[in-house]
Amino acid sequence: MKIRNKSENEFDSYLEEENEKINYILFYWKSKSSIFPNLGKLVRKYLCCCATSVKSESGFSNMSLITTKLRNRITPEHTQWLLFLNSNRDLWK
Repeated sequence: MKIRNKSENEFDSYLEEENEKINYILFYWKSKSSIFPNLGKLVRKYLCCCATSVKSESGFSNMSLITTKLRNRITPEHTQWLLFLNSNRDLWK
């Protein structure tokens, strides 16, 4: 619970910061990662570009494990959530 409050406070501080003209978003986050460490981790994860196709291939592999003949009645929304949770399970450890 304490970590969540810390992250929420960090996010609120980020939103209150004056909007700067940002030409290079990654340089901005590199300079701000000490101020917003948790948001910086998310930015590094989601704003980076994947140099290989391994991540997308593992997504297809995970999808084939989620959608089997025995699970053929799962709605697309549930399948999407299961894939999302499976892909981000490392964040909850």
